[in-house]
Amino acid sequence: MPFFKLKKQDECPISGGQTEGSFIPQSALAGSLLLFSVVMLVLLQATAIVWWSVKHEVDCEHQAQFDSYANDIVSQIKGALAAHESALKGLVGLFNASTQVTRDDFRHYYAAIRPDSGIPTSSSLAYHEHLLASQVAQHVNKMRREGFADYRIHPDASRDIYAPLIYIEPFTDQNRKVLGFDPYSVEAERT
Repeated sequence: MPFFKLKKQDECPISGGQTEGSFIPQSALAGSLLLFSVVMLVLLQATAIVWWSVKHEVDCEHQAQFDSYANDIVSQIKGALAAHESALKGLVGLFNASTQVTRDDFRHYYAAIRPDSGIPTSSSLAYHEHLLASQVAQHVNKMRREGFADYRIHPDASRDIYAPLIYIEPFTDQNRKVLGFDPYSVEAERT
């Protein structure tokens, strides 16, 4: 016997009376609705599981890619710091091996370490001389005798200790402008 039986329109009662085979039994309708609901729930659950699985896989790929980029950046920073540390240790050796390091000595040191140092090309190497307030006038006169007629320690401020920049490489026009800059003029730099 079929699940339900369709009747032609003229065979269906209009008054709402029921005759055998003229309607879909309530139990069959309820069963169909239940079956439809179960199928829909299973399909929705399957969709949710597939969505979660794909999302998890994509999230894992993104995390792995992020971790790779972060590790590359950390490696680059570590490499740059190691290169700077090596250059500074060499600079300590230069100053310890000489009673007086000249501008040419500083330039030659920079030229010697530059090609293979790993220091980015935008970096500069600088040296600040430590001075007491009583040594400032003599220092300024010495720098002017070396060819820097407009040399001064800046910013202007009276303090007990000074640390003007006297050597910088590469010695470009831009870097020449910072000669005499004293980071000790900034309170945070003095501590």
